[in-house]
Amino acid sequence: MLPAPMRCRLDPSGCTLVDLPPSQLPRWCWKAVERTLGGTTRWIDVPDSPDELEYADLTDLDPKTLQAKPPDESAWNAVYQRIEDIVDDVPRINIGTGPPGTPEHTGDIWIDSTTWDIYIATRKDQTNG
Repeated sequence: MLPAPMRCRLDPSGCTLVDLPPSQLPRWCWKAVERTLGGTTRWIDVPDSPDELEYADLTDLDPKTLQAKPPDESAWNAVYQRIEDIVDDVPRINIGTGPPGTPEHTGDIWIDSTTWDIYIATRKDQTNG
């Protein structure tokens, strides 16, 4: 018989303490459903241990095979991509002589160092002085 489902409420600091019996691999593992903003579902191995264990340190399992899953780097890749997108949206300030050529990014600023005219790209194919 598998353990019955349970709810764990987080305290105001986002913590909770739960006493769980260990998983019995390869027969069954724990399924943790995080019902929080941005939460996920994890299938985890709870080892037999007298010590308190951190939830984040528990081994994620493939629910079909109950084998340990390799670390998932997709979350880090998504964060990196978002940072890259933000950096790409930051206007560039360029200094040169004469009016600018075609700007690479909307919002780019071109300063003509001979006349001190300032041009701002309102679209990638347009600048205004």
